[in-house]
Amino acid sequence: MALFRSCFFTTGPLVAGEGPSCGIKVLCRVASAVDESPFLSIIVPLYNEERNVPKLAKTLTSFFGPKGFSYETILVDDGSEDGTVQVAKSHISLLPSVKLLLNERNMGKGYSIRRGVLASSGQYVFFTDADLSTRIEHFDELLQRVESGWDAAVGSRRVQGSEMRVRQSFLRRNMGLVFYGIVHKFVLNGVMDINCGFKLFRGQVARAVFARQRINGWGFDAEVLFILDKMGYSVCEVPVIWEHRAPSRVNVLSAPFTSLWELFKIRLNDWRHLYD
Repeated sequence: MALFRSCFFTTGPLVAGEGPSCGIKVLCRVASAVDESPFLSIIVPLYNEERNVPKLAKTLTSFFGPKGFSYETILVDDGSEDGTVQVAKSHISLLPSVKLLLNERNMGKGYSIRRGVLASSGQYVFFTDADLSTRIEHFDELLQRVESGWDAAVGSRRVQGSEMRVRQSFLRRNMGLVFYGIVHKFVLNGVMDINCGFKLFRGQVARAVFARQRINGWGFDAEVLFILDKMGYSVCEVPVIWEHRAPSRVNVLSAPFTSLWELFKIRLNDWRHLYD
């Protein structure tokens, strides 16, 4: 049984009808002409984000609208249990070109971002968290790095020049330090901040990497960086201003064990040549 369904929204006049692949009644925007590949694809995973979606749509519009380049926004709802989907549908008219992808059930952040990236067509692919913990203005710095020759640029809270305005709890900070220590020892060395949800890639690089990426949960960031390194792609860390947004969805009791298992799976997948 399929785990997802899709509704697509593009520029053009509003008409009532059925979504092209989900078969549900929606208001869709019909393209008035054949769209060329956009300059940028923006991927945002959603899970119980009804409070954040209005600000997200407004921020993306006000920031990217004046840029002068074309962009698409791909929202991936991961089986939200609140009104996220309804709120998203009511705010997508603010954005020029939108795909709203709906997972049938909660599959994990890694799964959702992978699905969004593989549905993208932009020359560059960027993903950010819906709560905008990292200031959107840092996108310009990421783009500057990638246009100067890097294959990927990632936001970092752990390099010189970064700033954490609102910190995580003591327990979460220490869990993070242990996680990074294990990653650097057994999986990947060289990237200081693995889990910051603010990353930009060349489009072809992103789609090649995520076609190989397999972890559905929180460990997907480490896996993506591991695959980038294995394929010989360059990664640049960019300092960002970051603010912790409560509440966190990380289960502090199960997360350490889940993360360890996912890190083990990265090595196992590599041994099985799944990343080749």
